[in-house]
Amino acid sequence: MNIYTKLTTLLEEAKEHSFQLNTSETITVLDALKHISENKKILDKAIYHALVLKQQSPKVKNLTRRETQIFNLVGNGFRSKEIALMLSISQATVCTHRKNIIKKLNITGSRQLQSLAYKYTENKAINPLPTKNTQ
Repeated sequence: MNIYTKLTTLLEEAKEHSFQLNTSETITVLDALKHISENKKILDKAIYHALVLKQQSPKVKNLTRRETQIFNLVGNGFRSKEIALMLSISQATVCTHRKNIIKKLNITGSRQLQSLAYKYTENKAINPLPTKNTQ
């Protein structure tokens, strides 16, 4: 049995038994797949998406948790349709969140949202937020 067949069989069994991976396990699987995939970029995006959802990122100004998730995903180059699929919400809901983000951040239009979100996520990647001391 080749690795592809074995992997497919394992995934089908997990699906049948409603087995679910936690976020860390999902990231480990995606990282392993990245090494054998033809399209490494899509897996890199998926891994980053899982990390964005996992982390409790601070609110950008007064954005809700969901708006902050969407803001981060916009900053990573995801389109509304992709965000909707990843978050299991409708594309219309993503558009509503984007409009609310634009209002709350007092910016004009999607272009400015994309630019600001990109700069924010790039800055966060370069200068990660300090962790809280538990002393």
